[in-house]
Amino acid sequence: MTAKDERARGVEILTEILSGGRILRVKEPRTFHNGYSYYFEATAYDKITDFGLSAEVLEDMEVTPGYKQHANKFARAIEKRLRNPRPQAFMTRSGVPIEVESFWPHEAWVGRTASFVRTNVRDLRDSKLAKCFVVVTHQQQIFDLKENPFIEFGGIINGVRDAVDAGDLVFHPDADHPDTLQRVDLCLGEHQRQEPKTLETFLETKVFWLGFKASNAGSLVWIADPWDADYLGISLPELVREAEVLEARGIVRLEESREFASAGQQLLLRARELETGRTTKGSDSSDNGDKPASEWDVFISHASEDKESFVHPLAEELTRLGLRVWYDKFTLKLGDSLREKIDYGLRYSKFGVVVLSPHFFSKDWPKKELDGLVALEVDGRKVILPVWHNVTRDDVARYSPILAGRLAVSTSTGLDNVVSEIRRAIG
Repeated sequence: MTAKDERARGVEILTEILSGGRILRVKEPRTFHNGYSYYFEATAYDKITDFGLSAEVLEDMEVTPGYKQHANKFARAIEKRLRNPRPQAFMTRSGVPIEVESFWPHEAWVGRTASFVRTNVRDLRDSKLAKCFVVVTHQQQIFDLKENPFIEFGGIINGVRDAVDAGDLVFHPDADHPDTLQRVDLCLGEHQRQEPKTLETFLETKVFWLGFKASNAGSLVWIADPWDADYLGISLPELVREAEVLEARGIVRLEESREFASAGQQLLLRARELETGRTTKGSDSSDNGDKPASEWDVFISHASEDKESFVHPLAEELTRLGLRVWYDKFTLKLGDSLREKIDYGLRYSKFGVVVLSPHFFSKDWPKKELDGLVALEVDGRKVILPVWHNVTRDDVARYSPILAGRLAVSTSTGLDNVVSEIRRAIG
């Protein structure tokens, strides 16, 4: 069999693999560089993706161990990525949503034992552009890509993301972009494992920018993306488990396969915060720097009998004003462990709004929540914000002399005043 026949057979095998899931439609590939490079386009869900392969890879497709398996994993990943509203959009750890477009085939880097792929990177927040060239070294070509040529495409994306995170790329308006391309290195190595808070922030901003902002609240985003897992230094099952934690908090909604997510209520309520980049990533805003990052601004402790008369309107108004509110109707869902979720809410809230009422005094569970908030008041940190609902100072004093001595706001002054005082206390 001649090299030309081997290439034709390789194209046939790859096309069969790409089409094997009955989702992708594959065009006849085009050739460049006198037949030494091949350009493929695959479409699904009215979207398109493209990639390039060398003739050498296609010649070896039938005889090289692992090539068919690697190609199949790549093809199935394409199918899932094309379900995203913007298949070429990716999230970075630094919170910058980007869209990446590579222009095939490889080009020789004159005077160097390396090649490169021209790549445009667009910041989806303001549409500014960074024109780049992604460098593939000779060593990567003859070792890493020889073993699995399909890892190059994720390597381009992760190399770009690393450059964005490091602040190495400068974005310009299209009309003002200089002629010089910015260098990015192909990234095929392992990334450092990220902390849980970074993983959570990454997933919630990904669903926000690549799902909600790209289309609408119901848009599904592929969160079980192996390129993301490599970039974050974790396994795919771990990535999915992090998404399940966010689902438990009402931040995302996972569909049945657990591989795709859309925006949850809590994420939508924080839309302005996420759009301006004010996420909870980092340290707690309290004076105690050893405390973990806060997920919520306020935890509302109350008796269920007071929901309709006051607590629910209070939670809605605080949320409308941009505060992150832990309130059971917003946060808990069927099947949740009540104690576990409340303990988490107490631990990761900056303040606790305690609605003291006759019903509160008669219940055991609100007392436990109050004990949890008291435990957080260490080193002079103020956590508890008392709200008196249908009670007097004497009523509170009989329940807790310490609470009676705290400055409180009464619901008798009206909802607007209660909200104003809570906001002032939070600062």
